[in-house]
Amino acid sequence: MWLLFLFFQALYALTSSGNAFRVPDEFEVYYQAEHLVDAGDLSVPQTVPRGQFFGRFGLDGKPYAPYGPLAAILIVPHHLLARGIARLAGVPRGTLIWTFLVSGLTMLSTATAAALAVVGFYRAALALQAAPPTALLLSMMLGTASVLWPYGTSLYSEAWQAAAFIWAAVLLLERRVTPAALLLVGAGLIKVTSLVFIPGFIIEFGYDWTETIPVLPARAFLPTELPRGLAVLLFSPGKSLLLWVPAAWLAITRARECPRPVLAGVLASLAFGLVLYGAYLFPEGGYAHGPRHFVPIVPLLLLPAATPGPPWRRGALIACFAIGATMALLSVSISFLQDQALGTNFGRLGYYARIDPAPGRAWNRYRPAYVPFVRTIASGDWPRSRTPGLGIDFFWLHLARVRATIPDGQVIPRWLPWTLPVTWTVILIVSAFCLLKRGVSAARLDNTPRV
Repeated sequence: MWLLFLFFQALYALTSSGNAFRVPDEFEVYYQAEHLVDAGDLSVPQTVPRGQFFGRFGLDGKPYAPYGPLAAILIVPHHLLARGIARLAGVPRGTLIWTFLVSGLTMLSTATAAALAVVGFYRAALALQAAPPTALLLSMMLGTASVLWPYGTSLYSEAWQAAAFIWAAVLLLERRVTPAALLLVGAGLIKVTSLVFIPGFIIEFGYDWTETIPVLPARAFLPTELPRGLAVLLFSPGKSLLLWVPAAWLAITRARECPRPVLAGVLASLAFGLVLYGAYLFPEGGYAHGPRHFVPIVPLLLLPAATPGPPWRRGALIACFAIGATMALLSVSISFLQDQALGTNFGRLGYYARIDPAPGRAWNRYRPAYVPFVRTIASGDWPRSRTPGLGIDFFWLHLARVRATIPDGQVIPRWLPWTLPVTWTVILIVSAFCLLKRGVSAARLDNTPRV
C-alpha cells in the first residue's frame, strides 16, 4: 500500500495549485494553521486588515473562521515543513513572497489526504474480497479518473473528509468499531456539514451570508429547491456526480453482488446527501470543480464495484477512465476561480446567473447550463501565461512566474521552482514502475491453475 500512497502523493503534489488565496475556504484555513503555530490559537487576525475576513468574532473579540478546527490542525506538519524549506531557500519571513511560498507548500497537505483516501479504498476493496489487480485498477480509477484528484490539489478540506470516511469504512469492515467512530467524529471536526453523510443531522454555524444574500436571515435549505438541486447534482455538466465520477457506473453494475450492509450504508449516505444538498442554498458548492459536496463519499460510492462479480467489458472500463481522467486533468490544470469568477460576466457561459431573489435567498444562482473549462480555454490566458495565477495551474509553474515577473520574486532561488517537479516526477515514475511490476505479478499468480 505504501507504493500506492507514494504514487498518488507524488501525482497530487506535482499537479498541486499552490494557490491558497482564491476563496476563504482555502486562505482562512491556511491562516488558522499559521496563527496556531505563531500564537497558539485558531483565530485569523491576518484577514481583518486585508478586508478578507469571513466568519464571526468570538466572545474573546478575536475573529474566527467558520470551519472545523481539525482541518487547520491536520495541515500544521506540512506548514512546519514549508517554513523549513523557506528558511533553507533564504526567503525572508514577513514578505508576500514568503507567504506565497509557504502557503503553496502547505497546500501539499491535501495531496497527502487524497493519497490516504485512495489507499484506504484499496484496503477496503481487499476487505470486500476483490482480487488485488481489481482493487488496484479501481484505486487507480478513483485517484486519476474522478473528482478526488482536483481536491488533492487545492486547500479545500474535502480530501481529508474523504480519507476519514473511507478509513472508517475499512475499520468497520474489519470489525473495529471504536476507531471507526473516532474517525467519523474527526470528519465532523474537519467540516461539520460532513455529518450529513453519517447519516444523521447537519449543523450550521458561523457563516456570514451578507455578501450574496441581501435580506437576512438566510434560508440555507428550501425543500421547493430540491428538484432543481437534484438536476444540478446529477445532470448538469459542471456538477454531475455521474460525469465527474464515471466509475460509479461500474459500482451500479455490481449492486446485486454487494453485501447488503455495505450497499445500504452507501445508498443511505448518498440519499441523505442528495436530499440535503439538493435543497441547499448553493447545491453546486460555491466556486469549485465538480460536485464538491460529494467528494467526501466518492471512495464510498465505488465500494460496490469492489465486490466480486462478472467482469466488465473493456470498452466500459476505457470509457469510464477516459471521461474521468479528462475531467480531472482539465480541473487540476485550470484554476476554478479563473474559470468561474463572478466578475460582471453573467452571460450564457457564466458560472452564475444574477437573479432577483426572494428574501433569504442569494442573488447569484448556479447556471445548470454552465460548461466547465470553455471560458478559460477560449480566453487566451490558458495554457500559456506569464501571469501568476493564470495559465496551467501548477504551483511550481506559478513559482517560476513569480520569480520571473515580480521584482521581489528574485529572493526565490533559481533551483527551487524546478527541484519540486523533478523530485515528484522521479517518485511518480519509480512508484508507478513498482506498482506495474507488482500488478503484473499478482495477475499472473491469480491466473495460475490450482491443482
